[in-house]
Amino acid sequence: MSETSKELPTVIQSLTNVMRDVRSVSKSDTNTHFGFRFRGIDIVLEHVAPALREHGVVVIPEVLEQTSELVGKNNRVVVKVAYTFWGPAGDKVTAVVPGEAMDAQDKASSKAMSVAFRTALIQALAIPTGERDPHAGEPVGRKLIQLQQQVKAAGAVKGLATMQALREDYALWSQGAEIEAADEKDLADYLKHLKPAATQTMQRRQSAGGTR
Repeated sequence: MSETSKELPTVIQSLTNVMRDVRSVSKSDTNTHFGFRFRGIDIVLEHVAPALREHGVVVIPEVLEQTSELVGKNNRVVVKVAYTFWGPAGDKVTAVVPGEAMDAQDKASSKAMSVAFRTALIQALAIPTGERDPHAGEPVGRKLIQLQQQVKAAGAVKGLATMQALREDYALWSQGAEIEAADEKDLADYLKHLKPAATQTMQRRQSAGGTR
């Protein structure tokens, strides 16, 4: 190894720099047939390729396995690809990933390779979407949290000391609704039902605290 190559960053150092440059890639593409959003290979490369070039990283693919079958009128292709990331100093690191795609014409193989490359880049560089998990539910606001706490406090005063007791009382009051699904208005109304005087006192305290 020459003196020049010794001074060059390793592939791991270079990939770390790429990760610093590429913080996230959002799901900006939409599947028109099923209606879901995703990150296609083009949008991923738009973010990643400039950073790879900037830090002297070259990615070379090698197809390790490939199978194909006819599924109805579509050709289904499954590949296993090794993507080798070469750094400026001549060292390397390899990621092995699968890719699968179907196409009614002659593009199943190239689509499968695109899926594999996208997977390799996203996983090797740990690229998040920068978006909230769609399965996490709606964000909980501060006001809703305060109302939940007030309901628990008022329920305890009324003798509903456990969450199960509060849940049953709320279901009875709301004619079958679940307290976990209650929004701000639901909880505010239920709070008035639990202890009107306590509700008014809490509201006065909040108003006084907010004007300090």
